[in-house]
Amino acid sequence: DRTHTVYLAIATRRHMVKVAGTTDEEHMTSKFDSAHYGTHSDQYEPIFHRRILPFTSVLFNCIYWDHRFPRLITTKQAQDLAGAGNLKLLGVEDVSCDLAGSIEFLEQYGSIEKPFNMQDWASGSMALREGVDGPGVLYHAVDHLPAECPLEASTHFGRCLEPFLPALAHSDGTKPHAQCDLPAEMHGAVVACQGELTPAFEHVGTMYEHQRRAQETSCRLRSASPPPRGSLEAKTEMQLKGHLFDTGFINQVLDLTEDAKVQCRILDFRVGKNRQSETEVELELCCAAAEPLQQCIQAIAKLGASAKVQIQIHGEPVRAPLAAPSPVGRAAGARRVLLLGSGLVAAPLVQHILERPENLITVASMFLEEAQALCGDSLRATAVHQLVDQEAAGLEELVEQHDVVVSLVPAVCHPRVGRACIAARKHLVTASYISPEMQALHTEAAAAGLVFLNEAGLDPGIDHMSACQMVDALHAEGARVTSFKSWCGGLPAPQGANNPLGYKFSWSPRGALLATKNAARYRVQGKEVEVKAANLMRSAEPFRLQGNPAFALEAIPNRDSIPYTTMYGVAEAPTFFRGTLRYEGFSAVLATLAAIGLLSTDSCQDDAAASTGSCRAMLATKVGLSGKEEHSDDAIFASMWKLVEAPATAGEAPPAVTTCSERGAVEAALRWIGLLDSRTPFPKAASALDGLVAMLTAHTEMSYSPGEPDLVVMEHRVEACNVDGSNPRTITASLVEYGNQSHSAMSRTVGLTAAIATQLVLDAHAELPAGVQAPLKPCWYNPILQALAKEGIKMKETTTHV
Repeated sequence: DRTHTVYLAIATRRHMVKVAGTTDEEHMTSKFDSAHYGTHSDQYEPIFHRRILPFTSVLFNCIYWDHRFPRLITTKQAQDLAGAGNLKLLGVEDVSCDLAGSIEFLEQYGSIEKPFNMQDWASGSMALREGVDGPGVLYHAVDHLPAECPLEASTHFGRCLEPFLPALAHSDGTKPHAQCDLPAEMHGAVVACQGELTPAFEHVGTMYEHQRRAQETSCRLRSASPPPRGSLEAKTEMQLKGHLFDTGFINQVLDLTEDAKVQCRILDFRVGKNRQSETEVELELCCAAAEPLQQCIQAIAKLGASAKVQIQIHGEPVRAPLAAPSPVGRAAGARRVLLLGSGLVAAPLVQHILERPENLITVASMFLEEAQALCGDSLRATAVHQLVDQEAAGLEELVEQHDVVVSLVPAVCHPRVGRACIAARKHLVTASYISPEMQALHTEAAAAGLVFLNEAGLDPGIDHMSACQMVDALHAEGARVTSFKSWCGGLPAPQGANNPLGYKFSWSPRGALLATKNAARYRVQGKEVEVKAANLMRSAEPFRLQGNPAFALEAIPNRDSIPYTTMYGVAEAPTFFRGTLRYEGFSAVLATLAAIGLLSTDSCQDDAAASTGSCRAMLATKVGLSGKEEHSDDAIFASMWKLVEAPATAGEAPPAVTTCSERGAVEAALRWIGLLDSRTPFPKAASALDGLVAMLTAHTEMSYSPGEPDLVVMEHRVEACNVDGSNPRTITASLVEYGNQSHSAMSRTVGLTAAIATQLVLDAHAELPAGVQAPLKPCWYNPILQALAKEGIKMKETTTHV
C-alpha cells in the first residue's frame, strides 16, 4: 500500500513580494506592512517565483490583482524555472481568471465544455493546448463558472428575469433603438442595435480608438529608438478622473507622452455614460530615466489643473508646479522655503509655513508620494523628487531657487546641504545637533552673512531655549545657579505602553537600541561623574515629575552634559545633569540584554551563540550553558542572573536588577520577546543586535498604530540663590504634551519649533547673528517660545522657596 500526503500552504502577500533592495532574510524576519504595499507597490519586487513556486505541485490562484502590483508569475520567470529544471508544478487552478494578469501567460480562458488546457513551459512556447495529454502544466481557467447553472443561482436569477420575458417576446427587434418598446431596464442594457453601438455605449468605440492610438504610439517609440532590454527603469501608473474624452484631454495626454518619448499604455477605463458623469482612466507610463518621466508627469499635471481633471499616482494626488523653472514660482514678494525630507515631523512644519499667505514651500524627498501627501491641495506647495546624498545631482539648483532651506534629512547629510547653501547664499535651519562637520562651516557662513540655525526641535531645541530663558532670568535677578537638572523623553502614551519595555520605535530601531550603549558624563556637587557605555543602563534612577506622580519613570544620563554648562551660562553650578526619560523597567531589560551580549554589534560569524539554532539554544549559549542540551527556564535564568549581577566594569555600577519583582519583570520580558522559544530559530542577521531588532520589530506592539497617541515629557529643575547665599529656591518648568489624531506629540514639538524658527529667519534674518549656531540667545528663544505657547506648547513653571 502507498500513502500520499497532501500539504496545503496558504501564501499571503509577504510570501509574494518584498521591499526592493532588502535581502530575503531581512524580509522574512521583519513585519510586513500590507497598507504600505497597497499604496506603494512600486517599491516592492516579486519573490513568489523563487521562494514558493519551485516547491509547488498544484497552484490555486485566487488573489486580487491590478496593474499597480507586481505579477505573481511572469512568463519569463516560468520559462526560466522550467529551463533550469526547478519546476515540479503539475497544474494551475486560476480562479482569478485575469487575462495577462497576476499570471502573465494566461492568454485565453477555457470553456465549460473544454475546461482544461496544457502549457509546455519547458518548450519555450506558452501557448495553451487543448486537452490533458502530453507534457506540460495542466491549466484550468474558466471565467464564467456561474453559467454552469447551479440550481440555487439558476432559480434565483430565473425568478428575477421572469417578469421581463413577456416584453422581450413581444418586442419588435427590427425597429431602431430609439423606437424600441422594451422596458426601461432592458432598454438601457442594449449595447448594440442594428449593427451600431447605442448612445449609452458609444464610449466603447472611443475607448477602443484611444487604446489603439496609445499602442501605436508606444510601438513607434520603440521602433524609432529601441531601448536595450530592461532599460525602462522609470515606470509608474497614473489615474485620471474627469471629462477626458468629450474635452479632448486624453488626446492631449497622449500627445505629451509621445513628445516626451514616454511609453504610454492604457490599463483600464471606467467611462461615464453621459455628459454629467466623469470618466476614469488608468495609464502605465514607462521611460528610460526618471527625470524625463517626472517632467512628463508635471506637464500632464499642469494640463490637468486647467482642465479640472483629478490626477493621482498610486492613490496620491499630483499637482502642477506653480511656475517654471522654480518649483515654487516667482511671485512678487513671495518667500520661498525648501524643505528637505518628508518624515514624521514634516507635516506640522508644512502647515505652519503655509499659514502665512506670502510663503511658498517646496517639499523635496526621495519618496515623492510622501512629499505630495504633505503638499495636499495647496497651490503654494510643490512636491519634487530629490536625493541629498553626496552623489545626488540637482540639489544645488534646487537650493538656488529658495530663500531658506529646512533640512530634516538624516544629520549626516546636513554638511552637504550646508555647503550648497553657502554656494547659493541661502539660510539654513535644522533640528539636529551641531556636528563637527557642520561646525566647520561656521566661518564661511558667517562671512557670507548666512544664518545656519541648528538644534531647532524638541531635544535639542525646546530644551535649550527654555533652559537658557530660565537661567538668563535668574542671572538678571542677580541670582547664582547652584544646580541644574534637565530631563526629556519621547514615550508612548500610558494607554499605549503595552509591551514590557514601555517603549515604541518611532525612528530607527537599531539606532534606538545603540543609544542605550552611549557613555555619559555629568557633574554632582562639583565632581565629574563618568558613566562608561557598558554601565549606562545600570545608572538609571527612578524619576517623578514635580507635583505630578502619575508617571512611573526612570532617568538615564544623556551623553556628555559638561559642555552645556558653558552653553547655558551656568559654569558656576556644582551640579549639572541632562537625562533621558523612559518608563520604569526599561533600563533593567536593556541592561540584561546588554549583559548577555544581545546588544553586541560583532559579526555573527565571530559570535557562535548568535548563530546557534533556536532562540532558546542561543540564549542558553549566551548565558554560559550548552546550546545543544535542554535546560529548564530556571537553569537558564539562574545562569543569566550571575552575568547580570556581575559589575559591567570592575568596581563600577551597581547591579541593574536588585529585587525579585524586577527579576520577574525582566524574565517575563525575555519570554515576550521570544528568547525562550525552542521552535523559532534566532534570526539570521549581521550581528546579535540585528537579530534582536528583528525579533522586537516582529511584535506589532513595538510600533505605533495609526492614530495611537504618543507622549512628550520634559522637566527642568534649577536651584538658585542670591549671590550671598540667601533666598534659596527651586524653579521647576515642566512640559507634558500628548499626540492627537492629526499629529504626534513628537512631530508637533519638533516640526512646529523648526517651522517657527524658519519663519523667524524669513522675517528677521538681517537682525539675527550669522554663522552656525543653536538657539541659545534671547533673539532666538524669546520669539520662538512665545510662538510655541500660542500653539499650546508651553512649559509650566513653579517656584518653591526653601
